[in-house]
Amino acid sequence: MKNFRLKHWMAMLLLVFLLVGCGGGSGGSDSIDATATNTHGGTGTLWLGLIDTSTEAYDGVYVTIDEVRVHRCDTLGEEACEGTWTTVATPKETYDLLELVNGVIAPLGVAELEPGIYTQMRLYLGSDWDTETHPFPHYVIVKDTGVPHELKVPSGYKSGIKLVHEFEIEANITLDLLLDFDADKSVVKAGKSGKYLLKPTIKILDTLKNATLSGTVTDNQSLGLDGVPVSAQTYDEGSADQKDWISTFTTTYTADGEGYAGQYMMYLPPGDYNIVAYKPEYIPECRPVSVAFGNVLEEDFELAPSELGTISGVVDIEDPGTGQTANLSFRQTCGENQTFEVTSLTEVYGDYSIDLPEGVYDVVSSSDDRKTLVVEGIPIAEGSPVQLNFTLQLPTE
Repeated sequence: MKNFRLKHWMAMLLLVFLLVGCGGGSGGSDSIDATATNTHGGTGTLWLGLIDTSTEAYDGVYVTIDEVRVHRCDTLGEEACEGTWTTVATPKETYDLLELVNGVIAPLGVAELEPGIYTQMRLYLGSDWDTETHPFPHYVIVKDTGVPHELKVPSGYKSGIKLVHEFEIEANITLDLLLDFDADKSVVKAGKSGKYLLKPTIKILDTLKNATLSGTVTDNQSLGLDGVPVSAQTYDEGSADQKDWISTFTTTYTADGEGYAGQYMMYLPPGDYNIVAYKPEYIPECRPVSVAFGNVLEEDFELAPSELGTISGVVDIEDPGTGQTANLSFRQTCGENQTFEVTSLTEVYGDYSIDLPEGVYDVVSSSDDRKTLVVEGIPIAEGSPVQLNFTLQLPTE
């Protein structure tokens, strides 16, 4: 897990603010200015930063970003309108997304724009990179191997990644937007070929409209625990398929390093969330949290150690398609009437086995175009292994 460097970045942004306040900075796309208000007659300022929704599946996820453009539309809410495209950032840099967690932000650029409504962005991935530092423009390092694997970019993304997000630029005001690059969802393993694809999944967050949630995860000896996934999950029984009742908005991992161990930070738009902290050999914790505009929230977790029990079995899929697999979601109760996902297994077909902290779980088994199966109230305890098999069938008419 990467060191927690929020204080370093806060200091860096403060330094930039002071430089701008003293007349430093050109105001072009190469400037770094997260806070300064533009005073150049009638235009507004857009500042862009890059963050990551992290993953523990890899030791590095590297992407090269060439350019970001925005589209202006003269009328708010029109689905189709004539407008203009403006380049707002030209970083031409390779970023390790796994470094951009817990408040660490990579500045992409800052630009002055005409006031008005902007409807979308286009992010262009780069094909030129520092070959002395990086083996490929986009690549992953598989966990515990140190081996880089090139991320192939499907041809459809080479014309720019469309990011629909409506925002308004106002005269003499700076708007800060963060591009939240979801490393976990963006990296796709191409079956058993050993190849990896880059299919970017990116959210745009407005810092003024989002809250920050931070805290520390410790054990019962008050020692910070590093590498703990902390996720913000939403719960909605409105979906007909129970596998979709839980959705993970974002995940980060607690930091390591002296003075930072166990700390985490995330950005959240307004809404209701279940904040979940889970580490193997500890009892999972879930806290319901309501988020409003501009909140600065803290949520600490103290995880109690737990013995592990084993659940295993076989997952079969009726008439599977080529390379078709299943997902297994292991869930527990959060609050009075909701559940949260403790952990999951993906790409399951055939035998599976997982060790879980002692407790009672619901298991949700699902696969594309198959009927989801749910088994509730399964007790997991050390020394009492559970056998649970699933056959995922085609839906009946």
